Amino acid sequence: MRFRHILKRTAQLLLLLLVVAVVWQAWLYVEDASYDGDRSVYLQMQAPEAITLRWDSKEPYVGVVHYGGQAGQLEQKAVEASAVTEHELRLEGLRPDTRYWYSVGSDQQVQHGGSDSDWFVTAPEVGSERPVRFWVQGDPGNALPTTLAGRDAMRAWIDKHPRQGLPYLDLWFTTGDNAYRYGRNIEYQRNLFDVYPKLLSNIPYWPVYGNHDARRWAFFDIFTFPTKGESGGVPSGSEHFFSFDYGRVHFVILDSHATDRSRDGKMMQWLKTDLAATHQPWLVTLFHHPPYSKGSHDSDEPGDSSDRLIEMRENFLPVLEKAGVDLVLSGHSH
Repeated sequence: MRFRHILKRTAQLLLLLLVVAVVWQAWLYVEDASYDGDRSVYLQMQAPEAITLRWDSKEPYVGVVHYGGQAGQLEQKAVEASAVTEHELRLEGLRPDTRYWYSVGSDQQVQHGGSDSDWFVTAPEVGSERPVRFWVQGDPGNALPTTLAGRDAMRAWIDKHPRQGLPYLDLWFTTGDNAYRYGRNIEYQRNLFDVYPKLLSNIPYWPVYGNHDARRWAFFDIFTFPTKGESGGVPSGSEHFFSFDYGRVHFVILDSHATDRSRDGKMMQWLKTDLAATHQPWLVTLFHHPPYSKGSHDSDEPGDSSDRLIEMRENFLPVLEKAGVDLVLSGHSH
């Protein structure tokens, strides 16, 4: 009798733990639905003649971007079609490689911007020769002291190496895992938007999709990617993989986590077409899972990360090498 009582109590405890786990996961998903607060401006899908500005507000309103070629003279504007809290406006008809100042908000008030330091620079014309400076963060999704030290070291280096007539940075990339631990909207706020507000308002942000980003759906709600070739390259039809041009550099972003990594998959077929179509002298590719690593992940170990590292090495690396890709950047293995 005592043994049966123990089994019954154990089964009840396991059932309770299961219910708690389900409720916890459900709460995480509900909480991740949106960010209920103000979110400062961040720049997306930069192109020679266009750029996208995004920001969030607590209350819905019809968003307005005022912009112009001189600080304090924001004579042009773009207006949203309806009142929302997640604002997104694409400015078009811009001049290549040109600095614009801006503010965002409603017709009644400015929510962000309007100062001398609120600006963006459009991409140079494809094929134009000029120096390109970009910053790459490896799996930056925790605002740890070491992460912040890396940010501050970058700023210190930039201060010591100013560029006459050019922005302090042209582009900003990550190698994935942009919000630990669950890729929730609030985690992006804590570990990205609260930590880099000034950088986000000046420099286009191109994050790679990592396995921690994939634990929730916030990543593709927060960020806007060029699926139709809006920033150059062959249209991919997918936010998971795409390309864009900046001057004489062709950048390719791949999804090594959630997209088919086979030799005959959609991403591979697009990649071959895109690399064959570009005439850029510099080719750079970014994705999350490294083809070679002996860090916290072993690229020779079957089953590590469900064989993603091996598949990226065996299936994709030969294609990148054949196309003459100059640089491959990845993360995941700390």
